[in-house]
Amino acid sequence: MDYLVLALILSLLYFILAAADFYTTMTVLESGRGKEANPIMAPLTKNPKLLLYSQIASWIILGIIAIFYPQEAFYGLLLVDVLKALVVLNNAINGYVVWSQLKR
Repeated sequence: MDYLVLALILSLLYFILAAADFYTTMTVLESGRGKEANPIMAPLTKNPKLLLYSQIASWIILGIIAIFYPQEAFYGLLLVDVLKALVVLNNAINGYVVWSQLKR
């Protein structure tokens, strides 16, 4: 398969993970039982629109890189997608803990 196609597929996967990251982060933060652990992203969580725009901007930047440098982007996106998936998994676990505590 062509690196451009693979890089664009990974870019789409990143978009899905970024949306999941936004949703899970905001769910935990809005419960009042969690906080943003990343000091760079923490200020953005005070305004959900800024957090959402930063997720969209990161996807656009990665998409542009995928178009112009598909082979390099493929390997980078593979790594970034794995890391983003771990962030979403962490958020989901935290969300489950918050949800289970609220049910009590």
